[in-house]
Amino acid sequence: MKYKINENYVIDIKGTVPEMKKFIKELSNVLDKGMSYSQIQEEVENLENINDFSQYTFGIHNRLYFNKNMIKYTPNANGEEARRFHFEVFEPFFYKVFDAVNHKK
Repeated sequence: MKYKINENYVIDIKGTVPEMKKFIKELSNVLDKGMSYSQIQEEVENLENINDFSQYTFGIHNRLYFNKNMIKYTPNANGEEARRFHFEVFEPFFYKVFDAVNHKK
């Protein structure tokens, strides 16, 4: 898996379908103890068939767009200061999930 953090507080994550599935499930576990996973489980389990981006918002401030090749995180906030604030809150969770997914076999 590879990622790129853009200047506008967007994280682009690229990887294989199994890596994308693991990342989304692990992110749900980290952000809300897996409670939200049931809402997107069907899409994640069929991720290899998703070409266009699906969208899901964890809480009200963490928006994911995902398909079989990519996950895009963006803070769901208006204005530079608000986007930066929510990105900085999310960032440690992102690294925790990214490390966990890359070390799980």
